[in-house]
Amino acid sequence: MPGVEVVRRSHPDGRSFLFAVNHTAEDATVTTAEGGTVTVAAGDAVVIPG
Repeated sequence: MPGVEVVRRSHPDGRSFLFAVNHTAEDATVTTAEGGTVTVAAGDAVVIPG
């Protein structure tokens, strides 16, 4: 999705986090690898453990 950055960071101990940054003026819905969805508000960011 243009204007939305999504990246997963993993640690050697097995922990991982999904970061989603919405650079747009509208809310965006991001689908996770697990099949769930998360809404990222306009101009906001979310961090999802897992």
